[in-house]
Amino acid sequence: MERVFRCLLTFLLCLVAAMECLQVLLRYILEMPIMWLDESIIFPAVWLYMLGCANASRENTQIVAKILPVFFSGPRQTAFFDLCAQCFSAVISCWLTWYAVEYFFYTFEADRKTGYLFLPMTIGETALCAGMLLVTWYTLLQLARSARRMRALLQKGKPLCS
Repeated sequence: MERVFRCLLTFLLCLVAAMECLQVLLRYILEMPIMWLDESIIFPAVWLYMLGCANASRENTQIVAKILPVFFSGPRQTAFFDLCAQCFSAVISCWLTWYAVEYFFYTFEADRKTGYLFLPMTIGETALCAGMLLVTWYTLLQLARSARRMRALLQKGKPLCS
């Protein structure tokens, strides 16, 4: 799975960069902008953002500010705060995924098209649903890991606040 994510994200990054370089070259150097190129860059860029977000959730490399473990440095306290943070992340992720799925079904009803090429907007808007489903899945996996770690620490017999 890691290889698939890396290959897909690398391809999307190179595609977006190449399309943007081509657009800048044509618009500012040759003074011949291609209008449909702007709207076609949106699709791989949105997929790149959402799959990159899912990859950060998969690798557990999101940006976090761990302030409370500074004050409570024991392994049980750290595990407790990690479990609380994972619970909060799971609730927020499920909530956002619910709306992403609703938006996914709306895109099929609305049948919107792009301005120049008349491409269906569902190509890019589907990325929101797919990305949020993946983020929620990986967040729930992290929550399960945190709960197992907390249970293992509590089974050692010492109380949470030592």
